[in-house]
Amino acid sequence: MSQVLRNACLLAAALGLSASARAATALAHASTAYADAKGAPLRYPEGVACDEAGRVVVADSANGRLVSFTFANGALLPGGEVKVAQLGYPVRLQLDGAGRVLALDQRARRIVRVTAAGAFDGFVELKGVPAARGLFPTAFRIDRAGNLYLLDAASSRVVVADAAGTFVRQLELPRGAVVVDLAVDGRGTVYALDGPAAALYSAPKGAAAFKPLGPSMREYASFPGYVVATERGLFVVDKNGDGLLELGPDGSFKGRQLSIGWTDGLVYYPGQVCITSRGEAFIADRNNHRVQAFTAVK
Repeated sequence: MSQVLRNACLLAAALGLSASARAATALAHASTAYADAKGAPLRYPEGVACDEAGRVVVADSANGRLVSFTFANGALLPGGEVKVAQLGYPVRLQLDGAGRVLALDQRARRIVRVTAAGAFDGFVELKGVPAARGLFPTAFRIDRAGNLYLLDAASSRVVVADAAGTFVRQLELPRGAVVVDLAVDGRGTVYALDGPAAALYSAPKGAAAFKPLGPSMREYASFPGYVVATERGLFVVDKNGDGLLELGPDGSFKGRQLSIGWTDGLVYYPGQVCITSRGEAFIADRNNHRVQAFTAVK
């Protein structure tokens, strides 16, 4: 049994969980990378994006750059850096259907497009968005059709725009919630993650408002900071608690994995996670200055 699996089982036992309630998707550590192909080290990487072909892009946040990797035969193979003047401090990444990287710059609060070849390809410009109390993006997602979902902290809403950046609709965030991230699944359901309350909300496609999804995660999470929707359910990064939670589509708790540490397979203040349809998971291990790859145990 790997160290990751052992930690998951020990945690489940400590929480008094039955075998059926333990992590439904067991992850095994596959590879760790600390630097690009030239040996230049990562510094506080907060974001990561991936695709089904093994492409992995890391937001090397404190270095103000993107770093490319290829995941092949269970190993993260480092590539080159991408550094554009318009991107100062990348923190959240997404890949679009054209292979471009969309990166949220924490300093400028703008989303920058970078081509697959590494060239600046403009800013995401939204058209027709109601003014409200301003626009202050803190997270975003792209769905399969290329629609953009933007978490707007200034006006407590999720703004939805089409691939051309034209406003489609908006969803007000739940009153009193401190939403730190959002996700969207293949059916068009939008999820909002309240970090301090360790709570999830959902709004099915066409819904006018968010509703609570499942019970609070407070029993299992310290301060969740990132959520991703997959075909099998939801995965939530417990940023302050150094772990990864798996939830069912209804928000029910299915298991928790990983824990704090510095050796391979452990994390320290993790940021973004990207998960493929094969169950490969890539985690921006921020305070360990690295990116880690995990594979689903069959």
